[in-house]
Amino acid sequence: MKDSSSTRENGFTIIELTLALAYVAFIMTFIVVVLVQVMNIYNKGIAMRQIDQTGRQLSADVADQTRFNGMVNLSALSADRLCVGGVSYIWNLTDQSGNFPSNTPANTYSGTTTNFGLVRVVDPTQSYCQASSGNYPSPPRGSQQVTELVSTNVAILKFTAAVSSNGLLSIDVVLSTSGQNVAQYINNNWTCASHGDNSPNQFCAVGEFNNIIYQRGN
Repeated sequence: MKDSSSTRENGFTIIELTLALAYVAFIMTFIVVVLVQVMNIYNKGIAMRQIDQTGRQLSADVADQTRFNGMVNLSALSADRLCVGGVSYIWNLTDQSGNFPSNTPANTYSGTTTNFGLVRVVDPTQSYCQASSGNYPSPPRGSQQVTELVSTNVAILKFTAAVSSNGLLSIDVVLSTSGQNVAQYINNNWTCASHGDNSPNQFCAVGEFNNIIYQRGN
């Protein structure tokens, strides 16, 4: 006589499949979160490096032009211009939305409506600081006399300059990432906060560069 027995099929139960899928989903979620954090740190590092390099380059350039030259002209600071010796620095301040302020005319290249960040122009007669308000000459775009030191990818939030009685030139510049990643002025400090809710902005970087330059040519 032959024994009859029920046939068993090998496989996974619904519970086992559910647990396996949940485990895989957890691993995938963990990997995605880690990748997002790594990308945020990477982007933050790039932004900070860009601001730091731009600030150092600008500070070094102004210091080199000023150190042996006593011809500092601050008369056109309100027009976003500073003349030192045989060169003039011309820039555009941006607001906390990363845009050029609409209530003041922004500096543009001659013959165009293109705004720029900050440029250095060869200007032996300091003509860019001597004209009356509203009639300042514009630097010619593409000329060998014009050097771009700060691109429009970097927001210039502050640029002040003063000369002391003993000939020390002090310059204070605040640079930030531009556009939606521009720094906000909160509680008397520039900080990387998002627009509206003031939450931390991972893609923002800001740096303040203070320089005191002794003019040996004085």
